[in-house]
Amino acid sequence: MESNLTDPKELPPMALKKIRAVCKGNGAEPDAIQIKSSRGKILKCQAITHIELQKELKAKKTKAPPKSAQLLENAKQVSEITEKWIEGALKNEETRKLLANILLKRDDQGFSSHGEIIPVKNLNQQYAYHESCTACNARGTVTCQNCSGHRQERCRQCHGQRAIPCQQCHGSGTMQGPNGPQQCTRCHGRRQVGCNLCQSTGVTVCQLCKGTGTVKCHACNGAGGITYLTLMDVHIKTLFEIDRSEIPPTAVGSIEKEGQKLARQKHIQLNAQQVKRDDGGLALQYDITFPYGEMEITI
Repeated sequence: MESNLTDPKELPPMALKKIRAVCKGNGAEPDAIQIKSSRGKILKCQAITHIELQKELKAKKTKAPPKSAQLLENAKQVSEITEKWIEGALKNEETRKLLANILLKRDDQGFSSHGEIIPVKNLNQQYAYHESCTACNARGTVTCQNCSGHRQERCRQCHGQRAIPCQQCHGSGTMQGPNGPQQCTRCHGRRQVGCNLCQSTGVTVCQLCKGTGTVKCHACNGAGGITYLTLMDVHIKTLFEIDRSEIPPTAVGSIEKEGQKLARQKHIQLNAQQVKRDDGGLALQYDITFPYGEMEITI
C-alpha cells in the first residue's frame, strides 16, 4: 500500500493493515490479529533496466509493394540496411525517448523487467527488392514438360500407331451384304484406317504448350523476376540488474521474482529516469525505496 516509506515505524501498521485485509477476505476476524514482534527498516538501492533493440525479418512474394516500402537491390542489402538501422536507432534522441516512454508509462515503469520482448510497431519498416527468377533464367517461360520442348505429343486417339480400328466394320474387315459377308468397303479388309486426328503421323500439336515448346514459369508467373516485400518487426528486449551490495540476498530474490508486481502495487517506490550507458546504449535507472523486515503476529 502507498506510503512515503521514510520512517520504519510506519511498517508494522502498514503490514498489520494488509494482513487484516487478507484475513477478512477469508472469513477470519481481523481484530484478533495482533503484532507480537517486528523489526524492519527502509532499504534504498539502485537498479537498471537495459533496453536493447531486436529485429525480425519476414519476406514474402508480392506483385506490387506498397509505396512506403524502401526499394533495395537484393536480400543481402536488406539484411545490411536493417542491421545499420537497428544500430542507428538508439543514437536518435526521438527514438530513445519513444523506447524509454514505452516502459516508463507502464504501471511498473519497466522495473524488474528481464528478458521481456516488447513489440514497437511505430518503428516497423518495410523493404522491397526484385530478383531475376532462377527457375526460368529471367525468361518468364520454361520448357514444356509434356512434350519436352518438342512441340508435339503422341496422338491421343491412335496412341502413336497412326491408324485406328475401322469404325464401319468395327475392326472385323468384313460387312454383312445382300449375299452374306463381304469385304469392308472402307478399310478393304485391313481392319484399320488412317488416324484422322493426326493425319496418320502418330503425333499432334502439344495441347499444353499449344505447339510453342514452352509454358509460363509458375515460380515468377511469367514475369521473369520475383518481387519480395520484407517486413522488419522491431522489438525491445530488456535486461534487469540491481545493486546487490546494499540489500540482503532475500530482498534481491523477492525483487527479481516479483519486482514488477511490487512496483505496480506501490510496495516499492521508484524514481526512474532515462540514462545513456557508457557504450552509448539506452537504459532506465531507478532509485528505489522499499520496506524490509521480519514480523511475528498472533491470532
